[in-house]
Amino acid sequence: MLINTVVLAAGKSERFKDIKQLALVNNTSMLNFSISKLQSINCGNIYVALGANIEKILNSLPLDVVPLVSPNSHLGLGHTISDVITKLENTCEHVLFCPADQILIPESHYEQLVAASLSSPDKIIATLSNKKYMAPAIFPKKYFEDLINLKGDKGAGILFKQYSNDVFAINCEQAKFDIDTQEDYFTLKQKLKLPLKNNQPEQV
Repeated sequence: MLINTVVLAAGKSERFKDIKQLALVNNTSMLNFSISKLQSINCGNIYVALGANIEKILNSLPLDVVPLVSPNSHLGLGHTISDVITKLENTCEHVLFCPADQILIPESHYEQLVAASLSSPDKIIATLSNKKYMAPAIFPKKYFEDLINLKGDKGAGILFKQYSNDVFAINCEQAKFDIDTQEDYFTLKQKLKLPLKNNQPEQV
């Protein structure tokens, strides 16, 4: 079973007041920092969903990732996901969605998500953090139509509620931290210096 990865990096970063995807994290861009973790796990192709600031971000990407331009990204995350799945629905069986700004998530969590999907290929494999389902998450093909129908700012999280009986969740404390502002950026860069706790799977 092949699991392909989509790194979500299409946002305009208005609250960050700069191109967030290119902010430096450990001597590389935030986007490439997240991609490097995903390159170390046993997955298929890595795609990057792009929208705002395409020209500047595109030139910074590793050669082994595939850019996917979302023409409707300015309308919200739901439209970005819809655009991506529309492009991939005939070539993928499972898709792992990873926001580019969750920089504290360790490689081990991605490995656990993939392992859980391989064991339960019909399940949605979600991350559980702060008592909430969230991305990173893996969706089997049978949910692609629902993903294509997403609109506005509503991301795939709406499907966690709709199909709650089909969700297998894995705890990851670090997933609740993402970067929206310059203050978040500074704080999370400091947290990267701290040891990360191990994750534990949880059937929900």
